[in-house]
Amino acid sequence: MHLSNQRQFQQGFTLVELIIAMAIIALLARIAIPAYMESVNRGKRAQAQVAVTGLAQSFERYFSNCNSYNSSTCVLGASINASNAPTIYPPSVPSTGTAFYTLTVNIPAGGASYTISAAPVAGGSMANDKCGTFTLASDGTKNITGQAAGVAITDCWK
Repeated sequence: MHLSNQRQFQQGFTLVELIIAMAIIALLARIAIPAYMESVNRGKRAQAQVAVTGLAQSFERYFSNCNSYNSSTCVLGASINASNAPTIYPPSVPSTGTAFYTLTVNIPAGGASYTISAAPVAGGSMANDKCGTFTLASDGTKNITGQAAGVAITDCWK
């Protein structure tokens, strides 16, 4: 028998088939990875918003009993203020593990109002997020600062 008469069977993949498969995988990754990262960032933004509104609820409960957001004469004990707010609610989001937002409270003199902010941690996973810093005022006004160009409040506060 001659080798030319024998039929040889090819096993495995050709180089062209491998290149086509790699191109398809690269295309899918180019679409899927940014969508996945945006989904993760939306989840982190939601955690920050929950923390901000949770702290605001604590302030409102305090106000309903003391008629001030910063009262040293209230019968509930120590006053709630910017310096002791971390004992009422964790100062970062999440409260354990690597923080990606820092919570801050600003209470003007007189204690008639407050503003709570959730700012991305510098160098953290949300440092360059399109929404920037979330703020919530005692009158319910929601805002964002440091956001990317063209990003509206309604794009970030859900």
